[in-house]
Amino acid sequence: MHTTLFFLPRRNEGRKVREGQMLSLPQDIELIGKRALDAAYTVHSYLGPGLLESVYQVCYVKELQKRKLFVESQ
Repeated sequence: MHTTLFFLPRRNEGRKVREGQMLSLPQDIELIGKRALDAAYTVHSYLGPGLLESVYQVCYVKELQKRKLFVESQ
């Protein structure tokens, strides 16, 4: 089973970026990242270590869906 999250990057809109320069993320992308990280932490905290990856994956997908994120799993 494989989970795919789709994030659409925004164009650089002509801004020049130097190597190592940090760009601020658009607010919607940052929100998606926070929700995904929170879901992963919740699953790991609840289940603990030692289970099969497929178990974590199913639970992670459910947690992401609870947080209103679009997830495709195969």
